[in-house]
Amino acid sequence: MYYSDPMRLVRPPAAGRAAIVFGWLIGLACFVYLLALPPTLNSADESFILYGAKRVYQGQALYHDFFDFLTPGSFYLYALAYAIGGVSITSARVTTCLLNALSAACVYFLSLQVASAVEAAIAALLVVVICVPVWNMASHHWIATACALASAAVLLAPRWQASERARPLAAGMLGGLLVCTHQNRGVWLILWLVLTVPLLTLTRRDDRRWRHCVRELVWTALGGALVCVPVLGFAVWRASLAELLYATHTWVLTNYRNYNVGTIRWAGYGFWWAGGLKYTSLRLMQAVPWLLGLEAATLLWGAWRYGLHAEAPRAALLLLALSAVAAISYFPDYVHIAFALPFVLIVLAGLVYRARTALVAFDRPAARTTMRLVATAAVLLVLWKGWTNVGLAWQANPVLFETAYGTLANSAFSAGVVRDLREKLHVDDAAPPRIFSYPTDAWLYLAVPADNPTPFALLRPVYNTPEQFQEAIDRLERDPKALVLVNSLFAKADDPFMTYLNKGWRPIAPIGPGVIYGEPLYHLYERTPSGASSAPSEAHS
Repeated sequence: MYYSDPMRLVRPPAAGRAAIVFGWLIGLACFVYLLALPPTLNSADESFILYGAKRVYQGQALYHDFFDFLTPGSFYLYALAYAIGGVSITSARVTTCLLNALSAACVYFLSLQVASAVEAAIAALLVVVICVPVWNMASHHWIATACALASAAVLLAPRWQASERARPLAAGMLGGLLVCTHQNRGVWLILWLVLTVPLLTLTRRDDRRWRHCVRELVWTALGGALVCVPVLGFAVWRASLAELLYATHTWVLTNYRNYNVGTIRWAGYGFWWAGGLKYTSLRLMQAVPWLLGLEAATLLWGAWRYGLHAEAPRAALLLLALSAVAAISYFPDYVHIAFALPFVLIVLAGLVYRARTALVAFDRPAARTTMRLVATAAVLLVLWKGWTNVGLAWQANPVLFETAYGTLANSAFSAGVVRDLREKLHVDDAAPPRIFSYPTDAWLYLAVPADNPTPFALLRPVYNTPEQFQEAIDRLERDPKALVLVNSLFAKADDPFMTYLNKGWRPIAPIGPGVIYGEPLYHLYERTPSGASSAPSEAHS
């Protein structure tokens, strides 16, 4: 709606058919752009999910047959992708690109609530230009970002505001998908829904607004339950309630929390994961708290002057951004901020729109011309950044090589590791060898391929419990055909697993090109035929 005050510079929600079509075209363009990036496979986080999804696809039970601390949604999603397109990097990439393209489209639609199509389009493009390339891989965080943005887009859609059942039901179902994928971010989205549904209904000029509020809250909760009950129920049925609760709650609040939470400053980074900085704007990430603070201050001024009803959508979007930022505040490095940045870009689009319209409010031709030139320059700058990011990504991953998981892009070193393992073990893709890669490198289970005889894709002192170390050892003891691949850069000679390995195992082959003083990074171990290895514990035998 428009306001009679000439200084009231808030754009009414765009609901035209052309705006909707344009938004989906932006999403399609973002999908094509993301497919142009190299088909990489991250050695750790991404591989944990994609190999875990393969184990689910093969019939194994999450939390029982293998361990992870996430709710099961991401594993089930990529297992479904494998069922449709086969176990390959192509299936994983297409699924991930679709999710991120959906996020870009939703950012466009949500930005139209507070800005014009120009700011909304730029915000949408920035999702795939400066957010996704930071961590361009399959991740539960990108699924969470897509679900949260889609839930908000449905709940705030201007054309659907008259719907008191289907709209909150759909928003709740998308929220349920988020809970089933990332429990921490799911809790924060639930809080946002609990605050936003009353915000949108109670600020209406309607005598029955309290009744509408209760009804929409009930339908939202019903939507969440319709997703969470079958998904989480299936995980409990395949494993057990105790195993699910231990992995997703107890272990997270003990081991994971003690290992990660509170260990890094806002927009910080470490040497090992600083590679994504060249794709994004660190200064923008550092400015996020200031941008949200500025929006909060101007929102309070607008609500005081024009009433909360006029500012309700804007307040909902600010709360959405705050909830997204709060959800990653446990480890606010620049990568986690990239997961929340799409929500902040919506707020930023509104700030830029109000600043721009304020400059042309008095109908000065020079100001209008200047703003058009600035908008054109901004679009060109975003397109140029997108183009250069593609080039940077291919420079960082220049070698294409064939694997059991499809054609991957990485370095000559990674290609050499896969080649050496396949040649040394005479790998038959139909009967993969059983190899435990310590402490991580789960990508090899997909690329070689190999089967992990233990429940752990990552096993690290302090991060994992002593009981988990012993369980991994016990599983190896019960598997006479198991081999162990050790990454000598990360394995410590005196850690619990290496102590076990040195008692009854022997290195049989270096794997991969030399990287540490000419020595290979990986070494393959087999059980010593006459050696005595540690006995399995009674608790896990």
